[in-house]
Amino acid sequence: MGLRERVMAAYDAGEGGSRAIAARFGVSGAFVRKLLMLRRQHGSIAALPRRRGRKPKPAEKQLDRLCWLVAEKPDRTLGETRRRLRLPVSISTLSLVLRKLGFT
Repeated sequence: MGLRERVMAAYDAGEGGSRAIAARFGVSGAFVRKLLMLRRQHGSIAALPRRRGRKPKPAEKQLDRLCWLVAEKPDRTLGETRRRLRLPVSISTLSLVLRKLGFT
């Protein structure tokens, strides 16, 4: 029996709340609550599959704003540019986009 099953068996047997069960098994309370949520939502405590695929790319409107920001102040760092754009992309993605746009 795996850790997830042992944790849930103890919880189902009423051996304590999520904090007590977490302390007993050396896991966080959030882990126990996550297992409860998984079972409630999916009917299983198995780990969800990892999301795969490409990360979102900036849209055309965002690319226009990116070009404008770089033209406005070319010595701005990638981190500063990303903060100004308010985009959920990594700095390496931003660097690749700028290279493809001809800003090297």
